[in-house]
Amino acid sequence: MTGLFQDVKFALRMMAKNPWFTLIAVLTLALGIGVNSAGFSLANAAWWQQVPFPNPKEIVVAAISDGSTAPSYARMAYSEFYDVRSRAKSFKAIAAFGEQAMVVSGKEGPAQRYNGAVVSTNLFSFLGAKPLLGRDFTAADEKWGLPVPALISHELWQTRYEGKADVIGRTLRVDANPAVIVGVMPPGFKFPNWQQVWTPLRGSPDKDYGWRHLNVFGRLGDGVAIGQARSEVKGIVQAIAHDHPDTNKGYDGMVVTFMDWFAEPDDTFVLEIILGAVAFILLIACANAANLLLSRAVQRAREVSVRTALGASRWRIARQVLVESVMLSLIGGLLGFFVGQAGVRWFVYTLKSAGAEVTYWTSFDMDYRVFAYCFAICFCR
Repeated sequence: MTGLFQDVKFALRMMAKNPWFTLIAVLTLALGIGVNSAGFSLANAAWWQQVPFPNPKEIVVAAISDGSTAPSYARMAYSEFYDVRSRAKSFKAIAAFGEQAMVVSGKEGPAQRYNGAVVSTNLFSFLGAKPLLGRDFTAADEKWGLPVPALISHELWQTRYEGKADVIGRTLRVDANPAVIVGVMPPGFKFPNWQQVWTPLRGSPDKDYGWRHLNVFGRLGDGVAIGQARSEVKGIVQAIAHDHPDTNKGYDGMVVTFMDWFAEPDDTFVLEIILGAVAFILLIACANAANLLLSRAVQRAREVSVRTALGASRWRIARQVLVESVMLSLIGGLLGFFVGQAGVRWFVYTLKSAGAEVTYWTSFDMDYRVFAYCFAICFCR
């Protein structure tokens, strides 16, 4: 241990003695490691971060498609959702939502446009979300009548209603329709895509076949495999097509896992290209660093000869060279971690500027997985 500590001190002295070599080597490694850390952060956010719902592996997405639509773009009409929900036995629960812009107006301020959604009354319980204030939707809220019950986000409560506790029961207008606030969702909840207003889903079960605007989620029953649920949904959709050939002929049912629905094929392909590109950059950085170390080794041939003559073993010399290389990698990795953070922040800023849709729970922060990855490539490069 004492010998290793001496090697570390000697490596630091050698790096201080050759500042330009150290600077170029560290910057080369920092660029390669930083770009890799940023690329891994994007993949981590898309593929490995847990969604904030209980038992996410139970969640599947059901849809109707003619075969030309990717699962992430396939939807159901309200009538189709109603039929699947009433007939399917493979699910513990089935819920649905449809995104739409909503104009909120009232005495609290001028009319403003917000991201909103119409949701089945069991959606929030399906997701394990409870209102911070007030109540959730109930089955009675699906019935037509005035006023329309509405749930609002915590952010909207703070900005438009100044966080006042008496917001429950206040009347407003949603798209010119009378509504009443029945609850406020907890901070951070904006399902599915930064929504701030939710109203209950209401429809006519026998009238709107073909108008597919709803995303439909299901929780698989205990012991039910996804293939079993898929077969059942296909059978129900085929029955719907038989009864309504004018709107459903040629359509079939599909059931996919939530992650297959969430990670669109195009997004996955882009991430794979990014990971391949940053891996190539790391290889170039490692090759350049290796060339620098090789050229320095030639210059230090006399030093190695003298140390060998003084009795240093081959392992002792190899260990010294290895320690110096690891020290350069660690310093480059530390700097690269901050380079990666800057790259991720730039990426997030670019996404927001472009108006790209990113789910509210997706975080591009460099968490413990990214730190472990960065630390690993410092030693494995």
